[in-house]
Amino acid sequence: MRRTVLAVFVLVVVCSFSAAGQSVAEAKTLVRFSATTADVSLTISTPTRTTSSVALEILDPEGTVKASSDSKVTLNAGAREYKFAILTNGFVENVRSKLPWYRLRYRVGTASGTLSMSEIMRDDFELRAYVAQRPYPG
Repeated sequence: MRRTVLAVFVLVVVCSFSAAGQSVAEAKTLVRFSATTADVSLTISTPTRTTSSVALEILDPEGTVKASSDSKVTLNAGAREYKFAILTNGFVENVRSKLPWYRLRYRVGTASGTLSMSEIMRDDFELRAYVAQRPYPG
């Protein structure tokens, strides 16, 4: 009887760890836009090495999917950074000033969520400095 109870306990513990699935560290997510792609960096944690489907979608403020990517990725155990490219077909150049209002929806195995571009576009700003050719007193 004890062996049966012990075997069931071990089976339940093993199954609970394997069912934990993947998780995404949203605070570490980054996106950078180029002329034709959105380069996304996701930090994904998984308890064991596994192959998982990763789906990414860029949503406009109305919730319409503007670009998407779906791929199979081998995830190593632990928290690791993975990079993905979403083809944008050039729509970014027309809406660059509105990009902070867009969202990134992700699905990694059993984990899913939606992130605001304003939170994950940390390096998307432009700084310009103007200097007079001849300074005038006054």
